[in-house]
Amino acid sequence: MDHKDIIDYWVTEAEESLTVAEHLYEKKDFSYSLFFGHLAVEKMIKAILVKNGNTQVLRTHNLLRLAKAAQIRLNDEDPLVQQIKNQGILLEEESRGQAFHAGIQNAQILAEQDRLVTFGIVPDKPETGYGYIRKGENLGDSGFCVSGFFGRGRTKLTN
Repeated sequence: MDHKDIIDYWVTEAEESLTVAEHLYEKKDFSYSLFFGHLAVEKMIKAILVKNGNTQVLRTHNLLRLAKAAQIRLNDEDPLVQQIKNQGILLEEESRGQAFHAGIQNAQILAEQDRLVTFGIVPDKPETGYGYIRKGENLGDSGFCVSGFFGRGRTKLTN
């Protein structure tokens, strides 16, 4: 890929993320809309980084770090910039990465014991479009046993 192709890649990725964010917003799925909106901004900043002559972009999701690297001047008095800084909307990917890799290592140990391994997120609202896992016995730092599943659109536990 040449320089222009890389810029076009990031711009296209940003546009696609923004389209997804808009669709999710229309469906009132605000948390995921915000997530994809964040990705759209991140990818556009990465396009700017390449346009400014960077051969490699930062491997981060932290918009403030990316903006600084792209030499985008932010107004620290801007309420949105303040909210990002004060509310901790952006987690440092290093700590997330460490937790993720520790989870993968624990999962590998459990999988080698012929246990079911799954990853998920704790839901913030009921949603019939997804299945849910009911946690069972606590396995300590390794995770939990699965006691059952709530299937898509069903309200009772199925085993």
